[in-house]
Formats: sequence, structure tokens, C-alpha cells
Amino acid sequence: GLDLTPTLFVRRAVAHVLATVPGLNVRLRLGRFVPRTGVSLFFITSLDGGRDLGGVRVEDAESRSVLDLSRALADGCERQRRGDDSGFSRGKRVGEALTMSLLRAALRLAAFATGELGWSIPMLGLHAEPFGSAMISSLGSLGLPIAMVPLAWMYRVPLLFAPGSIVDKPVAVAGRL
Repeated sequence: GLDLTPTLFVRRAVAHVLATVPGLNVRLRLGRFVPRTGVSLFFITSLDGGRDLGGVRVEDAESRSVLDLSRALADGCERQRRGDDSGFSRGKRVGEALTMSLLRAALRLAAFATGELGWSIPMLGLHAEPFGSAMISSLGSLGLPIAMVPLAWMYRVPLLFAPGSIVDKPVAVAGRL
């Protein structure tokens, strides 16, 4: 019941690479590289018919199959759409209640606490290292062959992937089309 898309295989490949090359699966903590204990992937997701963004973090991605990764992502997206993801919902409500200047300060403080120090803040629905080992955005599902994804200071991940859609293009082989 799941669509097999190229992005599914990119997800599995990223998890495999991070597990195989532990030097890539690190985080920066107080100016030093610290190895992560497992591979977790953060998927940027579209909510509310594309009018909002969310995200789903999948733990132990290195030990999951392509289909298992896809199921975990689909389940996380469905929980967010229904409002059953308490951490996501709580964080969203807090963010919407703050003024822009307070929101900036809160984001900086939360990014430092969760990303730099590795703390969880359950009362705000924030997890340690919320964006995991790498982030993946499925731009291909929007039909975009290529796009630029903004790198934000708050992510604190070494890798961000944005696979585009597969398109037919003419190719020259030995100087011939």
C-alpha cells in the first residue's frame, strides 16, 4: 500500500552510509565532534495540503528496510495530520503564541539546549538532537527536478538531502544523442 519512489531508496541509502561511515554520523557539541549512538533521520513533511510543514524523526534508520522506513514516516505524518503527535502539537502552539522577537529568542535557546547540549525538554515537546543524523526533504514529490533547500543554523545536522523528481533528459554518449 506504499508508493515506491526514488526518495524511499535515498532514505535507505543515507541511513546505510551514516551507519557504514561513522565519521559522518557525528554532531558538533561545544566545538567538538561527538559520535552519535545510532542513525536517526528527520523527514521534512508537507501538512495541511502543502500550506504547512512538519517533520518526522525516525530512529534506528540503519536497521530498517526501505518499506519499514516508509511506514514509519507515513505513520508519523498521519499522527501529525490528526494532531496526535503531542510534542509537535505542543511546540507548534507555543511558537504561535509568541511574538516574533520572543520566538527568535526561544528558537535560539531551544536549538542550543537540544542541539548543542543534547537536552530534551519534554514540557515543550522538544527532543534532544531533534533533527537527527541527517535531514531529507522530498522535493521530488512536489514535481520539482531541482531546488535549493535553506540551511538553517538551528538544524545542527551535517547532511541535508533534497532529492528531486526523476525527469527524462537527452544524454550524449560518445558525442551522439
